[in-house]
Amino acid sequence: MIMEAGNHNLRDDRSHIKAIVTPYYPSVVKAIGRRAQSLYHWSETQYQDYVNQLLRESSGMYIDWDNPNEPVHDTELHILQKPAQFDSLLFLLSLSNIGSGSWDISQLERNLFLVNEKNKTLAPFTVWGRRMNLLAGIDETMFVKFQLRTETGHFLEGSTRYYFLIQDPENKIKIELSTATMK
Repeated sequence: MIMEAGNHNLRDDRSHIKAIVTPYYPSVVKAIGRRAQSLYHWSETQYQDYVNQLLRESSGMYIDWDNPNEPVHDTELHILQKPAQFDSLLFLLSLSNIGSGSWDISQLERNLFLVNEKNKTLAPFTVWGRRMNLLAGIDETMFVKFQLRTETGHFLEGSTRYYFLIQDPENKIKIELSTATMK
């Protein structure tokens, strides 16, 4: 489930910067929660609390655990049916530099964007977890959060796919993601 939602450029020879992008859709958060439940021997209630907290923080959603179908609800208490119901979206971004040089990532948030099918771009609301200023030899992993609901409407309205864009010194890394898996 987690790998199905995300994407990468690991096979792209045009860039020495390799990226894995994992969006925290409800299905991904549930899978992460199940893995944590198994590792930490959580009760079902602890699992549900963890998932609801992570969903609320990552996308403004929650799950109705009392319903046997476990529907996902948006902040207005509507059952999730389309990507335009997401208030925000959290991504786990893993970067690696397989080249011989280094890349200054001290201002990385200025080089990260989402791009929709209308070719509109969206800068991150926040980026956190970065540990280094240079990407050279050691992988870097961080969280990137985008506010999808904007003053002019919803960023993903009418899009069936969108892109996570990373502007590195060599070129633009454009990783395609589908709205079909946003459930």
